[in-house]
Amino acid sequence: MNDYHMRKAGREFSKGAHNARDKAQHGHLLNAAGEAIGGTANAAVELGKSAVEGVSAAVNPNHRS
Repeated sequence: MNDYHMRKAGREFSKGAHNARDKAQHGHLLNAAGEAIGGTANAAVELGKSAVEGVSAAVNPNHRS
C-alpha cells in the first residue's frame, strides 16, 4: 500500500470523526452521522487509490507510485 494514501486515509477518517463529534455535541445527530460516514467514505477512496497503484505497479514494473 502507498504510504501517502495510507496517511491521507487516516487523516480523512480522523477529520470525519472530529467533525462528527463536534456536530453531536451541538445536538446535530443527523449531521454527525453524515460527517462520520463522509470521513469513512473519503478514507476508503484513499485506500482504493493505494490499492490501484499497487496493482498498477505489479502489472507495469515501470509504473511510478
